[in-house]
Amino acid sequence: MYQETVLPLVRKVINGLERYFGYDLAAVLEDLSPLQPELEDKAKYYSTLVNGGILTPNEAREALRLEKIDGHDDIRIPANVAGSAGNPSEGGKPQDEEEEENNE
Repeated sequence: MYQETVLPLVRKVINGLERYFGYDLAAVLEDLSPLQPELEDKAKYYSTLVNGGILTPNEAREALRLEKIDGHDDIRIPANVAGSAGNPSEGGKPQDEEEEENNE
């Protein structure tokens, strides 16, 4: 009901207020219990972007209209199974004892 009736009306009112006053406005919808599943989807989406190294945690918080946290402005470099994303020579398959001796 909210998605097809209430929210379109709210968006029209907000658009009118934005045009009249010239400010960027947005409705705070996170507190509405009927829309909580949508918030869960948004949280999963932004969590994936942060953990994939696309957004910083603070950029995701800003998109969710939350306050920034000091020290969270760096991109997270995802570590994959094959090695470290920061240094490909690190990580990967554990070496056997013989291979370690040969590499030294």
